[in-house]
Amino acid sequence: MSFQHYFWLNTCQGMRIGTSKRTKKGFTSSWFFDTKAGPQSYQNLVIWDTAISWIYVPEAQAVDLIYRLVKGKTYNKFANGMVSLSCADVNNYEDVFFLIGGYWLQMKPQDYIINLSGTCFLGFIPNPGNYFLIGLGLMGGYYTIHDNSNHANARIGFVPHSTSSKIEVAAGKSPSMPIQNLQWERTFMFDIYAYILTLFDAYWIFYVPAYVITSIIGPSTY
Repeated sequence: MSFQHYFWLNTCQGMRIGTSKRTKKGFTSSWFFDTKAGPQSYQNLVIWDTAISWIYVPEAQAVDLIYRLVKGKTYNKFANGMVSLSCADVNNYEDVFFLIGGYWLQMKPQDYIINLSGTCFLGFIPNPGNYFLIGLGLMGGYYTIHDNSNHANARIGFVPHSTSSKIEVAAGKSPSMPIQNLQWERTFMFDIYAYILTLFDAYWIFYVPAYVITSIIGPSTY
């Protein structure tokens, strides 16, 4: 029996923070992943696991996501990449969307910030593997249907339940910007750009030199 037969699987094509072109901190809000390697390499593969609440994100993608979420907020980073947050800041976080199987699935801050006995943790954890392990955090607020009537084409359906505040699940196009092109947003030059953005959009003035700097010394981490 192949690996695929043991799990409910899909592929993540991209991510988005919030519903605008830019996040509250000025970051590009959406990006896509390279999935051309195919499921045999588990590249950006999604494994659904209803036994966990956390969302394990491939390490490279996790650093970008977490950096954009916690930038400018109070947090502590642990050796394993986990992040604790101020519970008072929950309402200052934006919704996170995953483009899975061509559909945008929504996570509200209350879904991805986990309160354990008064200590809040970001529900996204870097995964050394190159696959997503997605638990109940993403499924919250949805009525899910696991359809295995055709095992070769097993499907999971999502629809907001009657008391959910989540928007309807909708098919979506992959974002236009690859995550590799957004590494410059994790440099000091983007901090300057984000300030100037309040005056006028000088994207290309900062992108080119920041891209060169990032290629040499790499981007910042959270």
